[in-house]
Amino acid sequence: MYQFALLDPRNTDAARATNDAIFAAAPTRCRDCGTVTATDPCTLDSHAWEPQVIGIEVTVPTLARRCWNNIDPQHADGRTDVAAIDIALNCALPPDGATLATVRADLDSIGAMAVLELRRAGRLTLDQSIPGEQYWELDGSADRASELLVRVEAVSDSDRFARGPWPGPRPLPSAEDRWPADQAGASDTRELAAIASLVADPAHSVESRVRAMVDWLCTGDCSYLPLLPYEERVER
Repeated sequence: MYQFALLDPRNTDAARATNDAIFAAAPTRCRDCGTVTATDPCTLDSHAWEPQVIGIEVTVPTLARRCWNNIDPQHADGRTDVAAIDIALNCALPPDGATLATVRADLDSIGAMAVLELRRAGRLTLDQSIPGEQYWELDGSADRASELLVRVEAVSDSDRFARGPWPGPRPLPSAEDRWPADQAGASDTRELAAIASLVADPAHSVESRVRAMVDWLCTGDCSYLPLLPYEERVER
């Protein structure tokens, strides 16, 4: 299983100590030969050991440079057509045991971690036996995978503000119109507001939030952490 962590973006001694501990706890991997210390010591005379920390939208350059890789298409590459959760569907899988880390727990970053964990566990698989075609399956079901991909697309759309350009100033949500149709952010849509509130809640560990996101992507609900309190919260 992957490990999950929240890096502290602040420029303080406490933040540096937190981040140093995360990088120190991760398995190290040789960038020259690819072996991981925890499983197969490198036999090269000289090797470039680096912590096996995979960044997910690590937007702080000093922290991003410490990561083995950083999945951040929008901020690092200036792309507006994909979100991190889209990249997580098709990128090379990090080795088992790697640490997936972000500086901000939101639907896209936590969702990307959840997709990578589903793929690592063999639950979300891609059938490429037919040239030029891709068929996803979730727990052996193409129908369940299709439902998951709809939720992935909703997260991606909200993260990329893919509903079109900002429409300009609009009234705040009101009791009469709680969910204005022209709002673009995840917290402004009834479909995503509750799960967005859950994954942003610091009362739960990052691992717990990823497991809840796995539940939601697979079923549209959560069994690991109750979603109902967050549904009631965002409605209020």
